[in-house]
Amino acid sequence: MELRLRKHSEDHMKFKNSFILKAIPIILLYTPNCFAMEVPHEIYSNFIEKGVDVSEYEFSSQRLFLVDSRGQCCDLGATLYDSKGVKYCRYIGIAGAWEEKCKTFESTAKFVKKFKGNKRT
Repeated sequence: MELRLRKHSEDHMKFKNSFILKAIPIILLYTPNCFAMEVPHEIYSNFIEKGVDVSEYEFSSQRLFLVDSRGQCCDLGATLYDSKGVKYCRYIGIAGAWEEKCKTFESTAKFVKKFKGNKRT
């Protein structure tokens, strides 16, 4: 009886280990891109997933994400978001200037990386 139980336990462990090893590629395949890119979920789902390019910067000791529309039209602005997806400050296109707390953004912000929008059709 003991030999039979041991054999059953060994077979069960082989199956369990085999299942786990087969499941890892599936888990990686279905992991949202925001984890792979180290982008906060709010930034990924609100912008990148919808095809909008986002640039990450370090500014005022914070990690900020720039959604910039200025290249499309001179009257459009840009917006900086914090890592929770909350609006930090805006570049007002018509006025051609950043809001007060971001006046030094262009001269002092440190570019980190750009995330390409990946809109799926």
